[in-house]
Amino acid sequence: MEGDGKSDRTQEEACGWANVWACEGNPEEACEGTDEDCDGAIDEEGALGCTDLFLDTHLMLSDPAPYLEPFATAGAGSLTVHLEVTADPAPLLAEIGHLGCLRGLAVNPRTPVNGLLPWLEHLDLALVMSVEPGFGGQSFMPEVLDKVRVLRREIDTRGLDVAIEIDGGVGPANAPDCRHAGARWLVAGSAVFKADDPAEAISQIRGE
Repeated sequence: MEGDGKSDRTQEEACGWANVWACEGNPEEACEGTDEDCDGAIDEEGALGCTDLFLDTHLMLSDPAPYLEPFATAGAGSLTVHLEVTADPAPLLAEIGHLGCLRGLAVNPRTPVNGLLPWLEHLDLALVMSVEPGFGGQSFMPEVLDKVRVLRREIDTRGLDVAIEIDGGVGPANAPDCRHAGARWLVAGSAVFKADDPAEAISQIRGE
C-alpha cells in the first residue's frame, strides 16, 4: 500500500504481523496447478528488508515442499500448507519446524475440519479459510466459525498451544465473532487497505 512514510509506519505498528500469500494456477481447487509461476519469485533481501514484522506465510501450492526452505530463508516466521494437497502432512510439518518456522496447516471452506484434528500436536497454528482461496474482496462465510469452535474446544481439551487463524473477508463487523469463536490470528486485506483509516480498521479488528 502506497502512502507517506508516517502513515505506513502507523499501519505497520498497528498490524503486529504481516500475512504473505503464495499462489499458483488455481488454488480454489485444492491448490491444483503448476509451480512454474513461483520460480524466481522469492526475493530474500526484499522480504527481509521491507519490514521488521513477523511474516505469517501461507503457501497455497499443490507441491509446497520445494518452497519451504526458500521462504524460510527469505524471512518467513511461519509456513502454512494446505491439508488438501497431501494425505500425510507430517513430513512437511517436520521440515517447517526444522527450518525454525511455526508450523501451520490450513483447510478450505469445503474441507471438513476433522481432517485437522489428528495433526494438532504437530502444529503451532491451524488456519481456517473463510473464503475460497484465490482472490481478495470475497464475502466472509460465517458458517466456518463452527470449525473454529471445534478446533478451540479440541485444542483446549488437549492442553495444546496452537493458535487458530482465520483468513478471508475478515473486517471490523465480523472480527468479534471470530474472536469469540476462538480465533486469535485474524487476517484482513480489503477491510484494511480499502479503509479511510487503515490503522483504525486494524485496531477495530483487534478489538482495541
